[in-house]
Amino acid sequence: MKSQYMEPLPIPPASDADKSTLAALAEACQSAAQERYTRQQDITRRIPDLCPAGNDKVKREKDGTPKLTNKLKSWWELEDFAAFRTEVKKTFKTEIPLAERSDWEDWIKKEKAEIDRLSARIVRGEDEINAIVYRLFDLSDEEIALLEANI
Repeated sequence: MKSQYMEPLPIPPASDADKSTLAALAEACQSAAQERYTRQQDITRRIPDLCPAGNDKVKREKDGTPKLTNKLKSWWELEDFAAFRTEVKKTFKTEIPLAERSDWEDWIKKEKAEIDRLSARIVRGEDEINAIVYRLFDLSDEEIALLEANI
């Protein structure tokens, strides 16, 4: 990048209250995002346990663990437990054992609800941050709409 093409970004002055509010909102969003990620990974790490040992029909990672499809890596985006079961069967060429099925269904349902709650909390926090920033930059409704249409 050449300095001739760069200009200093004008940062509007913010009151201590605005700075404090922005900091608290940013920390709350970061905390919720970290918790959401942890919950997503807790189940993702356990999904390979559903693959029977010695199943040579399954694709494997270099370390020998069963390879997950993108849908299983993003299990919380699947429509419901039936979609999860279908994806497990397709990937591992086997059903979730009947004795474990209810536990998995309950766990996934509970974690998916919590992930959805955390995602909503993040969106609300980001919306509040945006509103403060828009106000500090004194943006009009038209400028805000243009900005949001291009993000």
